[in-house]
Amino acid sequence: MSYKETRKRNFRQSEVKRKKGKWGKGLAFTFLMLARSVYAQQEPESTTVKADQLHMQIRTQITEEIQTFAIRHQWQDLETDIDIAIPASIYHLPVCPEPMIISASDQQALPIGNLKRQVSCDSAEQKWRINTTVKVRIKLPVVVAKTTINRDTKIDASMLKMQTLSLYRNKDFVTQFQAIIGKRTKRRIRSGQLVSPSYLQRRWLIEKGDEVLIVAVKDGMQASMKGIAMENGAESEQISVKNSRSSKIIRATVAGKGKVQTIF
Repeated sequence: MSYKETRKRNFRQSEVKRKKGKWGKGLAFTFLMLARSVYAQQEPESTTVKADQLHMQIRTQITEEIQTFAIRHQWQDLETDIDIAIPASIYHLPVCPEPMIISASDQQALPIGNLKRQVSCDSAEQKWRINTTVKVRIKLPVVVAKTTINRDTKIDASMLKMQTLSLYRNKDFVTQFQAIIGKRTKRRIRSGQLVSPSYLQRRWLIEKGDEVLIVAVKDGMQASMKGIAMENGAESEQISVKNSRSSKIIRATVAGKGKVQTIF
């Protein structure tokens, strides 16, 4: 008896080919991914400066500057917003083998507003520098005028209030009442306006019209008499003083609160 091998009629040869094709594509994809992984591990490190690293370094330094200033001037409840602009030329600069140097290239007293920072590499192998711009906005409670304060007015606490403001200009401000109470205004300050130290006169030890003690010194001897200050004066400044007894006007040096000294 003989047997003849025949195919099953409902069996499709194309199914086998299709299944084999799927496995082949999957293996090829896996091999490709492994090859890329090995290549990435062997790829050499970047030889140019990375913008994100420089961005982080500048942000860290600016944040430290603001924090130092805040502690020194007793800023409270401070919020900051820092925006850094780095020129596209950074992508063509070689990596600095030493820590990059970041220095101020502006004359601003406050770390607020548009700041200019120069980044430089000063190693033996590489020397380069670029300029960056940093925009700083801060938000904190500051002293503002509670009412309108006229020019040449002596400041007291009833004229002031605290208000939280966003500041983005290089303009000085005050965060505590005691820093300005007793000073006189140089100009009119509107109600709700930020009180800047530039709007105020110096704190005088002696003000015009004050009664003062005149101490006259000569050869180890001294005499004292009363007088009237004819102008404002800070410590060690010379002012005109009128002798209350003789009405004579002399020049004397401010020696303390309500006290002047002269030589006769």
